[in-house]
Amino acid sequence: MTTTFAPDDMTVRELLSAYAAILDILRSRHIVRSIYNPLSDYAEVLFCQAFGWTREESNSASGHDAIGSDKSRY
Repeated sequence: MTTTFAPDDMTVRELLSAYAAILDILRSRHIVRSIYNPLSDYAEVLFCQAFGWTREESNSASGHDAIGSDKSRY
């Protein structure tokens, strides 16, 4: 099924609603953890996958976002 996404035709309210819905889906898929900058959360996922790190469970871990197999913090 192909749908057309035409953000230029959307109202500000529709755009913000779509943005919130997208963030909810990304959060449920464990891609983003907050409503702030989804790009930084996605970068964490990619680095963890690329280097075999474990992403920190808590979004508020002080000083690191991931842990390596040798327990190094990144």
